[in-house]
Amino acid sequence: MLAGNAGRNAAEGAKTLKFFGQWKPVNADVEIMDSFSAHADRWELVHFLENQKNSVKKIFLVHGILEPQESFRGMLLQQGFKDVGIPRLGEEITLE
Repeated sequence: MLAGNAGRNAAEGAKTLKFFGQWKPVNADVEIMDSFSAHADRWELVHFLENQKNSVKKIFLVHGILEPQESFRGMLLQQGFKDVGIPRLGEEITLE
């Protein structure tokens, strides 16, 4: 987990977490289970997209923290994907 995100802070024992500008109490026991993950890693995502490389027009990275998004964007571009965007919060995009 990346330092500073809500999951990491909860795992490290935070008693309150900030969501949408408001501090909320953590009313849960947090257990860390490193034996599995619900998230695909970068290569799993690349392999998932690989068979769509010729038909996909644009990829939008909208989940996560900016620095890893930028790194993953660079990886996708190196793998031959033509247009990978990272929309700003509140940005509106018109799809064709």
